Amino acid sequence: EEETLLMARTDYSNVTKEEAWYLDSGCSNHMVGNQEWFFDFDPTYRDSVRLGNDARMSVMGKGNVKLLINGKTHVVTNVYYLPGLNTNLLSVGQLQEGTDVGLLFKNNACKLYHDHKGLIFTTSMSHNRMFMFKASVILSMCLQVSSQEKAQLWHNRYGHLSVKGLKLLKKLDMVKGLPEIEDMEDKCSDCLTGKLLEQNWFDPSSEVLMITMY
Repeated sequence: EEETLLMARTDYSNVTKEEAWYLDSGCSNHMVGNQEWFFDFDPTYRDSVRLGNDARMSVMGKGNVKLLINGKTHVVTNVYYLPGLNTNLLSVGQLQEGTDVGLLFKNNACKLYHDHKGLIFTTSMSHNRMFMFKASVILSMCLQVSSQEKAQLWHNRYGHLSVKGLKLLKKLDMVKGLPEIEDMEDKCSDCLTGKLLEQNWFDPSSEVLMITMY
């Protein structure tokens, strides 16, 4: 089971300016409106959420977002992408699902703890009874992968499973995050090597004197 927040000390130059994030007890899922913030993003995921005014917004994918808080990196998992959403929301309920994460509301303040890493942040309640904190987003620096490279990557991950087999896994929705797989133009060199037959080095036409040594 994935942990909701992970932490590690590191330095990043590819961070955004500090953004406002709101802890929302009425929000069922973490939500943001900027697709560029995601890594491990699943663009095929679909859902809808109901807003406070009973309007609905479409969920056009989900993934993970890296936040930089007080010099430490935190990974928030299973974040919904809602195009047009202008507020960054962290669901109190979803945070509480993490076995190593706890929230403490006391004296008009909120503290977020990690069982092993300690205090993550403290924030005070605003005049409109909201809990907001500031965090920068660490942007993904991964280079775009072509369809051919994706096919080769998943072919390798699944022990050189055939493209037909990968397409079947996708069709049956048996692997979370598996993209659409195209036929590979270049044959896998490892598969070709594995299918080679070793030729017999012995030439039956030659006369060989067999001598038994005692």
